[in-house]
Amino acid sequence: MKIKLLLLIMTILTASLFAAAQNAKTNDPKTEQALIDNEKTVWKNLVDKKYDDFGKALADDFQAVYPWGVFNKAAEMDSVRQLSFKSAEVTDVKVRMIDAGSAIVTAIVKSEFVFPDGKSLAQSVRTTSIVVKRGQGWLCIYHAHIPIATN
Repeated sequence: MKIKLLLLIMTILTASLFAAAQNAKTNDPKTEQALIDNEKTVWKNLVDKKYDDFGKALADDFQAVYPWGVFNKAAEMDSVRQLSFKSAEVTDVKVRMIDAGSAIVTAIVKSEFVFPDGKSLAQSVRTTSIVVKRGQGWLCIYHAHIPIATN
């Protein structure tokens, strides 16, 4: 029951964000490129083990939703520090402005990483992040990803 409620809430939130985005002004190419670059940099920071820089891209009120759980910023930081990313290829990045200070960023990420027990995993995921402008920079307040099914 909780999963159905969570899925319903996520669907309503996503639909309302996309509806709002339909009314947003055309993306500013400089802002769009900055957000694309930010998305790629976030993943590169994981591969380069620059965890403090990775953390600077997350808002204090950050939330992530994955098939295995819901994470706040502290839990996300603990989680990524336990993994050893070997690679992360970010492609098909798309930016949808909600308004001048918020956007939805989607991408496909093909990554390979090693768990603390030595087991490795290579996977491709579709990611969705909601980013907001706070101060002079863009911060991620929400992130989720789902594995891409292979045939």
